Amino acid sequence: MKAGFYKIDITPAAGIRMSGFGQRDREKAATGVHDPLFARALYLQQGEQKAVILALDLLFLAREEVDRLKGAIGREMDMTPAQILINTSHTHAGPKVDRWIYDPPPNELYLQQLQEKIVRSIAHARQNLRPVTISATVAKTSLPMNRRRKRKDNTVEEGLKPNPQGPVCDSLPVCLLRDNEGKPVCLLFSVSCHPSTTHEFEFSADFPGPATERLDNFLGHECSLFLQGCGGDAKSRVIGEGEEEWRLGTWADVEESGRIVAEEVIDALKDLKTLKPDLQSRIVEMYWPLHVNRTAADFYAIANSNESDKTWHLFAEEKLKILQRGVQLPLTVPVILHGLKIADQLRFVGLEGEAVAELGLYLFDFYKNGVTFPLGYTDGTQLYLTTDDMIAEGGYEVTSYYQYRIPYPLAGSHMPLLRAALSNMKANGID
Repeated sequence: MKAGFYKIDITPAAGIRMSGFGQRDREKAATGVHDPLFARALYLQQGEQKAVILALDLLFLAREEVDRLKGAIGREMDMTPAQILINTSHTHAGPKVDRWIYDPPPNELYLQQLQEKIVRSIAHARQNLRPVTISATVAKTSLPMNRRRKRKDNTVEEGLKPNPQGPVCDSLPVCLLRDNEGKPVCLLFSVSCHPSTTHEFEFSADFPGPATERLDNFLGHECSLFLQGCGGDAKSRVIGEGEEEWRLGTWADVEESGRIVAEEVIDALKDLKTLKPDLQSRIVEMYWPLHVNRTAADFYAIANSNESDKTWHLFAEEKLKILQRGVQLPLTVPVILHGLKIADQLRFVGLEGEAVAELGLYLFDFYKNGVTFPLGYTDGTQLYLTTDDMIAEGGYEVTSYYQYRIPYPLAGSHMPLLRAALSNMKANGID
C-alpha cells in the first residue's frame, strides 16, 4: 500500500461567527485565534483501490455540505463518496459551517475557501504517496467522563451534569503508517470525547490541538491525525472531576486534556502490531424511525407560545411552512454508516451523527477482533444518535432533535437497523 499525508491551515479570520454554544455564538463573532485549525488528509492507494481520510477541526457539517465537499473531491481525484471518509473533531471553538439551531447561515466565502483548501490538501497528500507499512493497536484513554447523571427513577437530570459512574467509550485505537525508512507518514488516533472545554470567543481546536502538536514533536514529523469517536455524551474529566456541574474550562485545562491523550497514545505505540494492507470502502444508508408526536396544531401552538428558547419558535415556524405547502414532514431520518478497511482486521466505522458512547461500545462488540475505530461526526451530523434504551431515560441527547431541524424525536427500534447495516458491511469486505 502507498500513503501520503498533508495538513493545511483552515483558520478563519476573526469576525466570523463561531459554533458550539448557542448563547455564546449569538452574542458576538470570534474576537481572535488562540490556536490554528487544520484540515488533515491521508490519501491511501492499493492497486486500483484508493481512499482518503479527511479530518477537520470543525464542530460538524450538514449533509448538504458534505455532499458538496465530496462532489468537489470526487471530480478532482476521480473518487466515489464511499472512498472519502470525512470526520470532524467537534471542537466547540470553531467557525460556523453548519445550520444548527437556526442561527444565521455560515459565511459563504469561508465555505468556498474551505472547500478549495480541502481539495488542495488531498491533492498534496496524493503527490506525497510512498510505500508504507501499517501497524495498529487498541489502548485505553482516561479522558472521557459521562455527562448523563440520572435520578433515582433512572431518568436523566436536566442539563448536562458530570456522571463519573456513567458509561464512556474509553477505547483508544491507534494506527501508525511508516515508510520504507521507518519514518512516520501518518499517526491516526481517536478519542470519544467532546472538545468543549472552554467558552471563549477565540478559535481553537480544543484538546485535539495540543494532543496532535505533542505527538508531532514526539515523532519528529507533522503527521498526527485526530478522529472524533463516539463521544456524544462525554466531556473531558479535567473539568468534571469532583464537580457537581461542569467547570468552565481554561486554556490550561485544554492543554492538560491534550497532554493526557498524547501521553496515552505514546504509551500505546509500544504495543503496535504490523498488519497486512487491505483497502476496502463501503457506505450503507439507514432510515431510523421518528416518533410522530405533533400535529400542525401543536406546531402552531409552539410558534405562538411564550417559550423563551427562540429556537423552538423557529423550529415550529419552519415545520408549519412545510406543512402549509402540502408537504409531509419526514417520518424517518437517514443516517449513513461508513466503513473503511485499510488492513486485515483494521477498520474505521463512522456514523453520521453525534453518536453516544454506548454506540461506540456496540461497534467494538460487533467486530470483537482486531482494531476498530468507532467514529461519530462522520460524513455529516444529522442529530444525536442514541441507543434505544436511552430514549426512555430522556436527557439532552434525546430531546435536542429540534435543534437539528428534525421534526420529531427518534422512535427507538433503530438498533436492529444498525446491526443489519453492520452485517451488510461485514459481508461486503469491511470485516
